Amino acid sequence: MAGTRPPVSDYSSCPKLNMYLKPKPLANQPLFQETEISDLTSGQGVGSSEVPTGAFALNDYLYMFYIVKCQDGVRFNLNSILAKSDQTHTSWHNNAAPTFTRLFDVSVHPPIADKDNPPPDGTDVGKFLHVAPVVLERATVVKTGILPSLPPGVRNAKKVIFLWGSSWYSGHSNLYLAVLADVDIEATSNGGKDISKWWYFTGTAGAPTWTHDEAAAQPLLNTWTLPNHPCITPHSVIWSADLEQFVLAYTCYTPDRLHRVQFRVASVPWGPWSTEMDTFNQDDTQWGMKLFHHTETNDPITENYAPVFKISQKGQLQQSVAPENQGKIYAPYLLDITTKNADGSVTVYYILSSANPYNSFLMKTSFERK
Repeated sequence: MAGTRPPVSDYSSCPKLNMYLKPKPLANQPLFQETEISDLTSGQGVGSSEVPTGAFALNDYLYMFYIVKCQDGVRFNLNSILAKSDQTHTSWHNNAAPTFTRLFDVSVHPPIADKDNPPPDGTDVGKFLHVAPVVLERATVVKTGILPSLPPGVRNAKKVIFLWGSSWYSGHSNLYLAVLADVDIEATSNGGKDISKWWYFTGTAGAPTWTHDEAAAQPLLNTWTLPNHPCITPHSVIWSADLEQFVLAYTCYTPDRLHRVQFRVASVPWGPWSTEMDTFNQDDTQWGMKLFHHTETNDPITENYAPVFKISQKGQLQQSVAPENQGKIYAPYLLDITTKNADGSVTVYYILSSANPYNSFLMKTSFERK
């Protein structure tokens, strides 16, 4: 962004950010270590379109959900996996980035035959392409009062893993819920690790109902900024003890290309969830117009894309650039921390990314309890 004075930033209170570098990069390679996931199957990969969507720590290991197959850029996400770090977090350091191994496929959807007329969202499998996890201790689950409403196989768990998913149709998806016990995250059947112990939420017929069939999972939300226009995109969820609510954050892409950061809250994982709370968009007069390029105003904000590298299926390093014109928002990803303020409000924190310029911001939003 052009300006007349350089900004003065104070990083003294910021946590240290470790960047994992290649120990001995070749002349044509990036300095940063790419994500390495072993045991990927044919057609699966990691690159500029295939991205991580959520992660959680368990028993000193990191479990990471990753989209490994896309169609038409990022418009249709076709395959997500769960990968586990090969090392405990205590062994990670600058010259020894963690590597991962694919445990199993989480959700798969067949390629879209007619990209101009895709089928409706939610009528098939592929509802957990983007996964936002929350792991709660048993004591917290008991405190919320939801333990009797969970599937029988989950009620005795020391930790309960909640998974909120959005479907293959990015930006046109509803929200779905799955739950499992921590001991079942690497459950096996037919000789391999899989999702056989996952329970999918299918509705509330007097009490929540559950199934092991992903295709039967039912949507959680029924109100939208535009009527009948589900628009969940990359999203995240946290449990806030200060609010005593689950907090959902996502960006809604509406046909007018306005990207809105929206929040909802619910006292139980399946809802009812509140209506949308708009907090920020790229046309926001205070910050949006200053941080994102707007073609209609001919502002001085310019592209700053670094080369994007991807390992091909043949093991070759490929370089590509994903240029953008109009600025837009990606995420938000909530941090698992909140602040209770003196006036009774609660502040949540999240990472928000921008395209054109390509950047990441630490953001905060405060809520009043009612």
